[in-house]
Amino acid sequence: MTGKEIVKTALQLIGAVAEGEDPAVEAANEAFSMLQSMLGWWRNDSLIVPSTPELEIDSMTEEVSFPSGYTMAMQYGLAVLLSPKYGRPLRSDIAAIAAQSYDSLVHFNATQRTIPEMTFDPILTRTSGWYDISTGESV
Repeated sequence: MTGKEIVKTALQLIGAVAEGEDPAVEAANEAFSMLQSMLGWWRNDSLIVPSTPELEIDSMTEEVSFPSGYTMAMQYGLAVLLSPKYGRPLRSDIAAIAAQSYDSLVHFNATQRTIPEMTFDPILTRTSGWYDISTGESV
């Protein structure tokens, strides 16, 4: 999958590009810039899977691979962002799929995070061998 393919699908979803057509260079570049902004927002929202170090697409032609669900969320999320720019009414099915796919990523990432086990220095948790400062003896 490339950034160009994500952009093309998003533009097709809102009807700005016909099926089988490629978007104009300027439109593709603007949409790609919005895609990068959206991914930046996702990074800030902690939608990074532990096995995926970065959620980035550096160029439109770069082949990228993301865990399951990310591509659809990118395509539909970008369609939602592009819809007003192209004066297209946002179809309810596209909005619903965008929201559902984003929520799925949030849920997936929440289940992938491990909460570190709290540990204490053994000296603080021992049950015997305490030193009593008032008597000066070990208890």
